[in-house]
Amino acid sequence: MSNVEDVQESVREMFAGVLNLEKVDLDDDFFALGGHSLTAGRLTGRVKRELGVRVALSDFFSEPTVRGLSELVLAARQVRSTS
Repeated sequence: MSNVEDVQESVREMFAGVLNLEKVDLDDDFFALGGHSLTAGRLTGRVKRELGVRVALSDFFSEPTVRGLSELVLAARQVRSTS
């Protein structure tokens, strides 16, 4: 899965899953939707398991949206593919 839209959809589903929501938009703030540090940890763990890349919590805290996390995932994949 390298398509931006595919990554965004996967991340959107993960956001909704850990927050127990039916719908999450690309620019919804994770913390404004009720997320906190423990759910953020669950989310980044799920990203690692399902998408195969590690995203640091500190980076996620700086980009706490579906769009932001998707960009972090794609950037991590880019770094991994050039290593």
